[in-house]
Amino acid sequence: MDDGQAGERQMRALRETARRHLADEDARRWYALVRPVIRLVGEEEAGAGAGEPAAARLGGLPLLPRGAHWPAGPPGGVPPVHLASLDCAALPAGWLDVALPADGTLLFFAPGAEGAGGPADGPLVYVPAGTPCRAVGAPPGVAVLPAVRLFARRDASAPFPDHSCVREAFALDTWADPYDHPVHGQGFVDELGERVHRVEHRVGGYPVNAGAAGDGAVSGPGRVMLAQFTCGRPVPGAQGGAQAGGDGGGGVLVWTVRREDLARKSFGEAVLLRHRW
Repeated sequence: MDDGQAGERQMRALRETARRHLADEDARRWYALVRPVIRLVGEEEAGAGAGEPAAARLGGLPLLPRGAHWPAGPPGGVPPVHLASLDCAALPAGWLDVALPADGTLLFFAPGAEGAGGPADGPLVYVPAGTPCRAVGAPPGVAVLPAVRLFARRDASAPFPDHSCVREAFALDTWADPYDHPVHGQGFVDELGERVHRVEHRVGGYPVNAGAAGDGAVSGPGRVMLAQFTCGRPVPGAQGGAQAGGDGGGGVLVWTVRREDLARKSFGEAVLLRHRW
């Protein structure tokens, strides 16, 4: 089965999950919220062939345009860590429902200390294709994470019942007890969790957490989730180099962007949201 078929199979599986647990109208209403997503997986899971290009790279030094400098942190703060680079041209074309650039590179920087969240807290830099670039060394005291290649795989994502888009679609705010609604049924939630509640790196779709980070990612006016990266520790790069994707406790970093900014390839107002597990 190729990657495209795997993505379609996951879409069908989510539709069947809804049909098993919800009445027909509720199933259709919930399934309308399902969105395509691209998972970013390591070489072992990807089974990548020798000729398959990596879609992203965790860690390493960023390739910045000649003359550009490492992004600054918040006023008076420490410069951010280079968390990941995303090669837009290596993503499956036409799969996502958000208009990422067809080519070029997105560089994700994460704070090395706690911050409130905002454009300065997790800078996102877009480098157009063909731009002369060079590897830029990290500022003193900023960790360089180990470089790990990631490969793109089509998949599907769905919101959990406590997500604002589900509450709106089913008018749950008008219920005396919204948890009595069938979308909160234990069987449906359990099966949904097995299929989509994965702590992973992903582009588009919904973030792994449907509460704290999930609502902020899509409930703002015209905002969508751009990408999610998971970290072995809540603050990547802190204390001399926590590894992204490592074992043990950690967190999820979610970047959101307005659709109109995405269409203009403008990422200066992208916002970083964080959720710990």
